[in-house]
Amino acid sequence: MENNKTDIIISEIKKALKNIHESSDSLDKQVLLSKINSILDIEPDNLDVLCAKAIFFLKTNDPANALEACRQIQKIDSKNLVAKTISGHFDNNRIVMQRKAQSKAIVTEHERNTLNDISFFHLFIIKLIVLLLTLVFCFDFYFLSEKDRRILKLSAIENKTNAVNAQKFIPVALNQTSDFKYLSKKQIYDIRKKYVKNSLFAKNDYEPSNEVFGSIEDNKPWWSDISCNSEVYDNNYNLNIDGKSRISALINNPNLLVGITSPFIPNFNYGIKDFCTSKYSKFNPVSLEFDKKDNLFIASYNVKQDFINMSLSLDGKKTRYPLQLSGLNARDFGYNYVYAFDLKNIQMYRQDSISREIKTFDDYLHTGNSCKIEGGCNNISPTQWNKIFTLTGLPAEINLKLWKKRPKSKYRKADMYYKIIFNQE
Repeated sequence: MENNKTDIIISEIKKALKNIHESSDSLDKQVLLSKINSILDIEPDNLDVLCAKAIFFLKTNDPANALEACRQIQKIDSKNLVAKTISGHFDNNRIVMQRKAQSKAIVTEHERNTLNDISFFHLFIIKLIVLLLTLVFCFDFYFLSEKDRRILKLSAIENKTNAVNAQKFIPVALNQTSDFKYLSKKQIYDIRKKYVKNSLFAKNDYEPSNEVFGSIEDNKPWWSDISCNSEVYDNNYNLNIDGKSRISALINNPNLLVGITSPFIPNFNYGIKDFCTSKYSKFNPVSLEFDKKDNLFIASYNVKQDFINMSLSLDGKKTRYPLQLSGLNARDFGYNYVYAFDLKNIQMYRQDSISREIKTFDDYLHTGNSCKIEGGCNNISPTQWNKIFTLTGLPAEINLKLWKKRPKSKYRKADMYYKIIFNQE
């Protein structure tokens, strides 16, 4: 099953679970269970969907199958407290019933009814746990691994001021941007190899990924790192390519697995003059640190408080200034899958975003015509709507999990963790 199709079905399952109950139409229940099983047939260890299955059976008063789903969850994640609690209630209830039955060879009708009352009481308790399980399904923190939760407590600032933790992180050098205009593809590859050779991802046989870099064209201009369109163009689109090349911030910094880009360039006006002429508007990090033990990068950015209130028109509506996560480097090194497992003062632009489900990075370099220069310019594409976000306050933080192969669940331990922090300049 294609990844985006799986994501769509899981989203449909979540919506349907909100309204399903014991007296729901049998066809609705059958359709929902079929969707759940269609994914489990291909991904039997998908914790998301197994959790959905447990919720489904509990809400439709089928405790035996709910118990089986919980036991499958425990096989994958033995420390899953919710599944353990539900299984425990079932097991305790069964033991109580067995002991009471064994204590008397003959059970009267009245006593049999009493035992049934006890059974229904325990089932009622278990049904109450549906609420907890639903919360778990909607609020990821309770399903996160111990490592995930530990990483959420870390920040670059805390580790610099804590003598014990300070040794965990090593500073990673950030390289300056450069001008790529009219260089050959080979020259770009040579620049990339030079920086990778001195990075944490260095290896003797490194070659730039063809999926990421293969569509670069020789001797082309590149989009510059302008922050705003000029006040008056006069059809002089050369302003779009003057100066340092925007994408060099990523090509020259392989360790920057996930970068920040501006998917839309605002028109210059005096209301945002300070932004247009500021250094921070390039959205290059001020620091990058790495903890080998946890495979964790922390990239820190500074922005001015006024940026929070800056807005532009997008999709016909006014929105805070949008930023986009770029996985160009992550994809080049094989980290194709991403999930945002925690956000602080961050709002994703679309509902179907990386904060809901695992997504793939789609970044690549090619020649396009957006720069308005005849023959086109080398640039990064496409616009990744599920990775566009806005800042709602400072400090802000995005915590990402990166995998080389698609995990069976977004709750699985990541191959690499990546934390992005926005502080006030």
